[in-house]
Amino acid sequence: MSPTLACVLLALTSSTLGNVGMAAQKRGIGWLVEGLRDRRGRRHFVVWVVGTAMMMAAVFFQAVALYFGPAMIVAGVAGFGLVPMAIFSHAILKDPIRGKERWGLALVLVGVGAVGALASPYASSVPGHFLPMALIWSLAASLVVAGGAIIVLQRTGRVEGLAVVLASLGGALTGFGLIAQRAAALSGEMLRYWSLWFAVSVVAFLLAQAAHQRGRAVQIVPVYTAAVIVFPVILAHLVFGEPLCFTLIAALGLVLAGVVTVCSEEAELP
Repeated sequence: MSPTLACVLLALTSSTLGNVGMAAQKRGIGWLVEGLRDRRGRRHFVVWVVGTAMMMAAVFFQAVALYFGPAMIVAGVAGFGLVPMAIFSHAILKDPIRGKERWGLALVLVGVGAVGALASPYASSVPGHFLPMALIWSLAASLVVAGGAIIVLQRTGRVEGLAVVLASLGGALTGFGLIAQRAAALSGEMLRYWSLWFAVSVVAFLLAQAAHQRGRAVQIVPVYTAAVIVFPVILAHLVFGEPLCFTLIAALGLVLAGVVTVCSEEAELP
């Protein structure tokens, strides 16, 4: 098996575990209000713990994937996880997959396949200005995307703006953590970059939980995932020098179009 194929397969596994885990967390987040003395609260707590464990497993597969291939591939295929998330929501959470959601998921699949095919296995070494540059770009871009998402979705009157902002910031920090993992793989400085990853991941986790309490999964997970896809691809080009061609940008556009389509279906419900 080629390193690139191994990278793609591991990244797909990570994406699946991460997105389904987020849906499970959303399902079980009610335990914070219900408490563990209540039977329903205990049941929700178990679901939340399972979802959290799935997200932790996703981190492991992502880290291994980054040893086999570039950050662009790993980030690019992150949108695939929306498909098993939708299946999980339909089969387990009894949330039907509606018309636009099907089209959106199809766009995500096509875009993910294109990203995997177009991303180059080339990557340069980690530059000395990695940390400040990557962090500044991550936070700035997340605010731009969050603002755009709020403007688009608030026109439907169906979105909690704060939840979208929190999800976008959490996704941006998760994407920054992905870049830190790749830096560890390239440089061998495990303690430095894994410590950085742990710090930003804790903050991203807390932001995601806060978003779950204020918004719906059909909005939170796609916005979070979009941030995880876009920011690392841009950062991989700016920080590591991974090639970013027009066709790859177009493929990312397909992924984002699919995410927006999936998100907009819920927004149009009466």
